[in-house]
Amino acid sequence: MEHNIVKEVCTYLSRVREETYEQQGLSREYFKKLPESHQGRIAFLDGSNYELFGGSGFSVSILRICILVYDGMRRDQNIEGEYYLLIKIEKGVFVVTFFPLGNTIPLSMKSISLTERTLQSGEKEVTAQKVAEQARRHMELCYLKSYGSLLQKGDLLVLDGSIDALAVQEGEALLQAQEQKEVIICGLSKTNRMLTQEGKSVQAILEKLSPYATWYYPLPSKHTKLYLIKLHEKSKYVFKIEFFKHGLDSEEIFSRLRIHAQDPLFLGYPYGLIAADKQVRITKEEAQSLQSKFKLLFSDSWKEVETHTSSITAHTILDSI
Repeated sequence: MEHNIVKEVCTYLSRVREETYEQQGLSREYFKKLPESHQGRIAFLDGSNYELFGGSGFSVSILRICILVYDGMRRDQNIEGEYYLLIKIEKGVFVVTFFPLGNTIPLSMKSISLTERTLQSGEKEVTAQKVAEQARRHMELCYLKSYGSLLQKGDLLVLDGSIDALAVQEGEALLQAQEQKEVIICGLSKTNRMLTQEGKSVQAILEKLSPYATWYYPLPSKHTKLYLIKLHEKSKYVFKIEFFKHGLDSEEIFSRLRIHAQDPLFLGYPYGLIAADKQVRITKEEAQSLQSKFKLLFSDSWKEVETHTSSITAHTILDSI
């Protein structure tokens, strides 16, 4: 059986190689050579959330965020934040409450309907876990607005992830922040599964087609400027980058990112995002320690909490068997 699978995959790859790139809507003439590295001010923003315990109607998570500002390669500013997040259903809506840990800015967020379309998965109702993801993005936007004064005219702010996938109101908030602070905001995605109309990997095709060791390639997008980009000649990775259609010249953005993409830990990926990810990452060991702390605080009431979480954790137990 395994041999049949190998044979089928090899046949597929052979067919892809034989097709012309033009048939797949891609052309060598659209490639642009990446400009030389150029130092400039650049900031990186990343956030994370980890659910400590919860059920279908409530959730308790921990959230972290940081903004790292670099002047050239020198780190100039380091802003951090950490919160507990409580989400619970009251009168048909999810009520969201942030509990700041340490010296962090206060946050608040509007309640979310159980049938909020932007958070629904198919025909299913919104879950507390989906609301927690929305709360993390809300936290990032609040920090962007609160600490925008640290950024200067012409600075580049890099977010981890896509900005095209944001809800409309979040995109509008990003645009407003960009225009008020005159900061260029872009999103860099670590992974992409973009396909041609024939179902072929855009990334794999462009890697073979490119005449340059480092390059960028424009792609159509309704709301943003969208590119695939390779920032280091020895990197195996191609990233998706997007930004709103005004501000710095595209090549100026790429040249600033390139100088940050030399770290051997992850060649071709901006070091600022590596550092930000490391700073906000919540390890399994940290989460287990906090879970134990809450278990002691709940005391005898923990048994009742477990009755609400048992259905959620069933798959976790099965996965560990």
